[in-house]
Amino acid sequence: MLANYLKIAIRQLLRNKVFSTINMVGMAIGLACCLIITLFIVNELQYDQFHTKRDRIFRLISTFKDPSASTLAVTPAPWAPLIASEFPAVESAVRMLKDTRTLIGLEGDQRFYEQNVFFSDPAFFSVFDFPLTQGNADKALTETNTAVLTKSMAEKYFRNEDPIGKTLQITSSFGNELPIVITGVTNDPPEESHFHFSILISIATLGDISNFWSYHMFQSYVLLREGQQPSDLEKLFPAFAEKYINHNAQADGAVSMFLQPLTGIHLHSNLVGEVETNGSITYVYILSGIALCILVLACFNFVNLSTV
Repeated sequence: MLANYLKIAIRQLLRNKVFSTINMVGMAIGLACCLIITLFIVNELQYDQFHTKRDRIFRLISTFKDPSASTLAVTPAPWAPLIASEFPAVESAVRMLKDTRTLIGLEGDQRFYEQNVFFSDPAFFSVFDFPLTQGNADKALTETNTAVLTKSMAEKYFRNEDPIGKTLQITSSFGNELPIVITGVTNDPPEESHFHFSILISIATLGDISNFWSYHMFQSYVLLREGQQPSDLEKLFPAFAEKYINHNAQADGAVSMFLQPLTGIHLHSNLVGEVETNGSITYVYILSGIALCILVLACFNFVNLSTV
């Protein structure tokens, strides 16, 4: 029976070549456009989903009490460590400081400007899922003047040699030239990450930053303990701000603090100080509507031509 249906279909196609070509090409183009848009939408929705603790990771954001003030994606250096020590609901905290113009190279060799260099706390690898292929994740960023490279950066500067224990000369925007010892290597961050790094340098390399109360420069993340709700922690923030920030002569004014879910950053965040340009959930909705319209029109056109 199936063979007979196939024969009849082939005969009809050969008998009406022009009509069949127009009908099939129109339907194929419609389906192809719909599929491409769908793949883009799925990719946008996958950002930061690869982190196993994603439901417990939140970025610390803030706004000044001035009604005209913008909401900031960056915080001063002392906030995250104090929150981690002040509230038992917080399991760990990580600060990241991006340097967009760092001069790096081997001593006596050519230097290159790198744009995705971050200074970070040692807890980085226990909060985020960027496993090391070489080195000890618990100790990689604990010492001053130590760093972790991505695989591509390790190949760029050390080629086929083992980079562990070797030294790079680094001149950042925040200090003088420093020798940095490589303590680990990790895979390059996946595309579906709201931040991408090539080198992670221990935050201890910056020196004492505990009094940088007025420098809103750090991306700060907290990892909540199992079962803890972000709304419960946010209720404690006004008292925290009143105690440490609002009346602090070194700070730059009274603030309100909030927690932003990690998985919501890429599509739902367009704040001052974003680490990278994010996407937009509005575009996802618009493209979803366009894909649906294309699919409906393609099907409608196919049925009409077939009926005629």
